[in-house]
Amino acid sequence: MINKILKSKWIYFLLLIGIVLYLRENQLILNSPKYIFWVLFSISFSTLFVLEIRNKIKIKKSILDYFFVIITVSFFSIYMALILKIPINEYIIYKSQSEILVKKCKISNYISGRSDRLLFYFDDKVYSVGFQNSSHLERKKIIANFLLRVEYKKSILNTYVVQEYGLIKK
Repeated sequence: MINKILKSKWIYFLLLIGIVLYLRENQLILNSPKYIFWVLFSISFSTLFVLEIRNKIKIKKSILDYFFVIITVSFFSIYMALILKIPINEYIIYKSQSEILVKKCKISNYISGRSDRLLFYFDDKVYSVGFQNSSHLERKKIIANFLLRVEYKKSILNTYVVQEYGLIKK
């Protein structure tokens, strides 16, 4: 079944649209429940696995063939879980309260590379955000002299939707 899907050209267009939609999410959701992804992954995996194995049972296959089926189904299940999570994330953003709260968070690390990332503590958990280091500050100076000011809204499932963030001096 998955082989038939991969042979059609429109699936690559749908994959591209899915990736663009996933990357388009510009609002950061903190404390997002991990079980949502795993439930969606489990449902996708079991559905695709049953459909794929049902087609393969008619033909005797080796263990290696079934291993490749599991790898392929796992890949598509991850993709489907990420795509199915987009409307859930949009609903979390939609249900966020109107009151904007502000918190000053300690920075735990700064990682520079292709994309610069700031790691910070928010309610005793470490999160990361993209960061444009236009002032070319050094890692040690950022960690020692700055805090991350986060403006956020509370939402459902004990999540927080970040509206804005930036560095401030200690």
